[in-house]
Formats: sequence, structure tokens, C-alpha cells
Amino acid sequence: MKDTFYITTAIDYANDKPHIGHAYEKVLTDVIARFQKARGKDVFFLTGTDEHGEKVFKAAKKKGEDPQKFVDDISERFRNLCTILSVENDDFIRTTHSRHEEANKKIVKAMHEKGDIYKGEYEGWYCVPCESYWTDKQLDEGKCPECNREVEKKKEEGYFFRLSKYEEDLLELYDQKPDFVFPESRKKELLNRIEDGLRDLCITRSAFEWGVPFPIDDDYTTYVWVDALSNYITALGYPEGDKFNKYWPANVHMIGKDITWFHAVIWPAMLMSLGVDLPETVCAHGFLNLGGEKMSKSKGNVLDPFELVEAYGTDALRYSLLSGGSIGEDSDFSEELLVKKLNNELADNLGNFVHRTLSFLNSNFDGGIPEREEFTESDEELVEETRRTVDEAGKDLEELSLNTALEKVMALSKKGNQYLNANEPWNNEGRAPNVLNVCGNLCKNISIILFPFLPDCAEKIWEQLGIDESIRSKEWEDAKDFELSDHEIGEPEPLFKKRDVQTKEEEKRSQI
Repeated sequence: MKDTFYITTAIDYANDKPHIGHAYEKVLTDVIARFQKARGKDVFFLTGTDEHGEKVFKAAKKKGEDPQKFVDDISERFRNLCTILSVENDDFIRTTHSRHEEANKKIVKAMHEKGDIYKGEYEGWYCVPCESYWTDKQLDEGKCPECNREVEKKKEEGYFFRLSKYEEDLLELYDQKPDFVFPESRKKELLNRIEDGLRDLCITRSAFEWGVPFPIDDDYTTYVWVDALSNYITALGYPEGDKFNKYWPANVHMIGKDITWFHAVIWPAMLMSLGVDLPETVCAHGFLNLGGEKMSKSKGNVLDPFELVEAYGTDALRYSLLSGGSIGEDSDFSEELLVKKLNNELADNLGNFVHRTLSFLNSNFDGGIPEREEFTESDEELVEETRRTVDEAGKDLEELSLNTALEKVMALSKKGNQYLNANEPWNNEGRAPNVLNVCGNLCKNISIILFPFLPDCAEKIWEQLGIDESIRSKEWEDAKDFELSDHEIGEPEPLFKKRDVQTKEEEKRSQI
């Protein structure tokens, strides 16, 4: 087991402002990165923007802007999205960066030298939004099988990557590395498609100049997906950078399920051509649905994460995204559901337990966690439950079952409330020191295992507990310890405020 951990999001297409789906992927990835840091791993977390291609070029021209200025503005919005979501990425790669473009050219040259690139002619159905060619058989009622939009017939001369050459190698990969594609259902879809036979991939475009110049022939630009996929190694300084040697291969590529083909077929084939080790897992998460429908700009049902954070806070948005369901399946999301979870789960459960505990300590123990005697059976049950939760939630996170791990953290908070009610320290002076010592330590332990999910909330708990940076632990296993004793706490404040869903019209009226 290597002591490094490299995780990436898909780089976001810079043709429009971020939406809630982008926020979802970044938060999922951030949780895993923070958890691996808590496990003691040296983590590198990459995100960024995909800024070339026909779709971006057309979007810029539609606005009457220079493509570079257009993508500069969009890319900055994605950087800001990371900030408001408390996403702790280590690098932000842009495909218009010179460091990326130069390394991408080296990648294309290396595949050419391997004999895997040749010149030929291609004809097929082209989907501009997906930047993909499709055959008659692959079309869904004459439309793109991925986005269900119109396609156009194109015929052009260009350069091809010998994808068909790696068909058997890919099938062997799926057989020998069963966890290469997660979840299992996505792998089955890929296998069915590969077994129909792989065709070589056209990796150049000649109709426009907005892209990385194709290093073999100046008359072409590099196909946007060959450009974009390579970011995972160009950001590390491929082929000889220190970060590349240290962190590659990636442990997890976090992507949306609609781009699994590119990441689990084309990308590994490119790496095989380069003679570069393959990533460990391509994790294809599901979509967020609104009212049972996939969110899309054309339907007008896309939610703005910036507005949601402004209205309800980062913790509420992160929690609602993470608690929606299994990472591999589609899940429902709405502003109403966010508010319900904020009120019922964050405020009434977690916030209630922490505030009850700290307020009782503040008013009855001179603002400090008291010393305790030996654990009673009741105390020991909660201590053991805490340690069991730390182990089980950690196992869930290793297996990318984020929502299950979060459920267990919240269940532990609920057990803390039940323990307080059952032991009634307000009516039992003799038991009170032990009970409040256990509860004060439980608040600290919950904050440690909550930190990957809700880092801002965890920081607030540490501050209210009087745990400064010098003694603050983010190490996962430290959440099993009940060592705080005779410890002065800070000023208790509610972690969450209950909210109602407020429409934009109501918000405007309230500001008049």
C-alpha cells in the first residue's frame, strides 16, 4: 500500500456557469480526499476546467466574446465554487495552461511513435455537446445516446488512435481488476459495448482552431477528449515531473456516469499506449434529479449552488448532497429537501446534541469538561458504540459508500441525545460528571469523523469545545479516544438555525 493518495474530479466543461451537479461531484471528491488525509495519507486532489472544443468555441461566439476571455471568466467561477463549498483541492488545472498544452503534445507524439496514430478518413454522426461520433446502430431514435440531442452527419480526413488494438487488453483489465470501474453496473454497460467491437478513434479536428495544435500536423487541432483526459497526468508534470513520479497512478477518478466510456475505455487505452500505469478506480456517480427528472439547462430545472450556499450555508448544502443516496445511483435533490434535512437532521439531531452538552457544561461545570470516575456499563456502551462507528464508517468510506458512512455519524449523534436523556444528569448529581465527560468527548469525536463531510461544522465544534490548533486532531483513529478531562470549553452557540424555504420573490419583498 502506497502512502500517497491521488484523487481527481472530471475537469468541468467551460461553456457555462457551474450548476448543482458540478457541486455534487466536487463535494464527493472532497470527502474522500479529507478522509484519506485523516488516515495519514499524503493526498493530492486535482480539479479544473476543460476549455477547448467546438462547444466552448460556439458558446463564446454566441456571447460575442473572445474564446480565451470567455473561458477565463467561466474558469474563475469554478474556482469560486470550490471556495464556497469548502473544497480543499491541491491544484486547479486548465487545459489552456501552457503546462498542460506542452505535455499534451508530448503525449500525442509518444502515441504516434508507438505506431498507434495514423491518418485516415472518418464519417459518422457527430454530437457537438458531447464532442463524440456515433454510428447508426448507437443512435437512440436518431439522437445522441448520451444527451439525447440532435446529431449531424460529418465526414472528414484526420488522424486516428488505434483504439481497436487495445480491445483484448481492456477486457483483460476488467477481468483482472474487478474494482477498476465502480459501481459494477457501469462496468457491465462498458463490457457489452466493447464486445460489439471497438473502432479506432478520430483524434483530430480541422474545422476550427480553438484547441491544442496537433503536434504531428499543423492543419489540425487535437480532439477535445484526448486533450481533456490527459490533464490527470499533465497536472502532475508528465512525463518526468516529481509529482507524477510521486502520486501517479491515481487512486480514484471521480466522474459523472455519462462520461464513463471516455474514462474507462479511451483513457486506459491511451495509457497503455504510453506504457503508463493505469488508475486504480474510475468511480462513476449518478445524476441529481429534481422531481424525478434529470436536471438540465434546457428544461429550466438547474439549481445554482451559489444561491443555495448564500441562502442556507455550506454545511446544509454539503449535507443534502451527501445524504441523498448511494454514490453510483441517481438521487433526488431539491431546495425543499435541503431545508427538511437542515431542520430535522442537522439542527434537531447533531446541533441539538452539541448545544445541549456544551450549554450544560457551561452552566453546571464552570464551562469545562469535568474529570470522571470509572465508566459505568451505560458509559461503556456509548464508548464502544463510538469506536465501532469509527471503524465501520471508515470501512464505508474506503469502499466509497459515503452516504452510509454519514448515516452512521449522524446515528452516533442521535445515540448521544438518547444517552443524555436516559442518564438525566440534571436530576442525578452523582452521575453528572461522568455523563458530561462522556458527552463532551463524544462531541469531540463526532467532529473528527464529521470533518470530511462538514469541515466548517467540525471547526465550529472544535472552537466551542476550546480545542485550539495546537491540540486539534483530524486523525481518524483519534475519534476513538475519550481523553478530554478537566478541560475548559468555549462559548456554546447553536450550530444550525432552522429555516423555511424562501422563494426569490419573498426574498426580494423582505429586502424592501
